Amino acid sequence: QPILEKQAGLLARLPRVHPKGGPAPGAHRETPEFLADIYHNAVRCFVQRAYADCLARVWRVLEGTLYLRLRQQHQIEPTDVRASQNETLARSIITFMGRETDHGKIDITLGTAIRLFTQCIADSDFKAVHRSKFEGGPHTLGQISDRLREARNNSVVGHNALPVDAENAERGLKLARQMLEALAPGISLDDHPFAPAAIAAVQDLALEEHDRLLLAHVFNVPAQAGVLRLRHHRQQV
Repeated sequence: QPILEKQAGLLARLPRVHPKGGPAPGAHRETPEFLADIYHNAVRCFVQRAYADCLARVWRVLEGTLYLRLRQQHQIEPTDVRASQNETLARSIITFMGRETDHGKIDITLGTAIRLFTQCIADSDFKAVHRSKFEGGPHTLGQISDRLREARNNSVVGHNALPVDAENAERGLKLARQMLEALAPGISLDDHPFAPAAIAAVQDLALEEHDRLLLAHVFNVPAQAGVLRLRHHRQQV
């Protein structure tokens, strides 16, 4: 089935650690389809009411979106600023961070990335998105991000053990979607192998195969006709 082939292909491309060693160089780097996969993972956590896990993945999506933009638009390596191709901007970032005397690797956290984009890096697109209204309401995406950071840091996936409620988790999903679609070139959330519609299609395939085998091997009923009758019965129930 085409949908299963798409899912298998995506799984083969996602970052992973080989049992006998670490990932290949650069395998950790974010791609649009990798970020979309984490987003849909967060959606599944929300459906399961695992709200802290949902917000943890939302946080990773936001971080990864800014990492992707730093690499693609500004040639900055967020996991090792000194290794960046854009040496001039890298020096400015290190100075902005007050890390001139550090000798080890200098990485960029999500909070630092937001400060860099708003105060240090010339990126009008990010600034416009950061100042845009969240769902047309009174608050900006930047303000919502600050609120979610507090909720995340106070939760078990941050530095405390407070619960994450459904409202913050849902707000996080909406924020992540807005940020991804605005700042990650090539992102396609709805046309993704693990989007909810694709998962539902695989479930239908599995149910149809289950019915076919059940009818053919237990009741000796012709598969196609039997499957159609079973579907009709389920719809009536």
